[in-house]
Amino acid sequence: MRNGIPWWAPFVAENPRLCSLCGGLCCQANPGLYLDPIQFREAWGLAKRWDMHSVLRERSLTLKLCMGVPLPLPVVTDHGCVFWSSDGCLLPRAKRPLGCLLLIPNEESVLEGEPRCALPKEVSYLNCFERWRSYYQVSGMWEEVLILARELLLY
Repeated sequence: MRNGIPWWAPFVAENPRLCSLCGGLCCQANPGLYLDPIQFREAWGLAKRWDMHSVLRERSLTLKLCMGVPLPLPVVTDHGCVFWSSDGCLLPRAKRPLGCLLLIPNEESVLEGEPRCALPKEVSYLNCFERWRSYYQVSGMWEEVLILARELLLY
């Protein structure tokens, strides 16, 4: 964070008109990942350290292991993201995953009927994974979250 502005803020490229025309193709294909632990914590009003199991259960979230690092994301249903509806996202903007907020809308999605939106090239998944790893380790949550992620992946 620089001068109170999160690293990701300059990359938000929302286009509500195009997204409404698309009808949630990206939402139906894959829920977005929470790519930054601080954004996740602030979105859900969490303390620096929290009980991940309770947070996930109470908010319809789960974990996905990305290069060995558990990242939170909305639960996946038969229709994609649990928060997707025909009227759009049920989550208020402030609670949405960065993986959704940072998507660059692409009109080819509307034309082809396939999700073609992408994250900005400046957003590195590897940096995001490292942010989470570091956050978990510094807050003393690393082992607990790894165990939980493994348990969730078994079901």
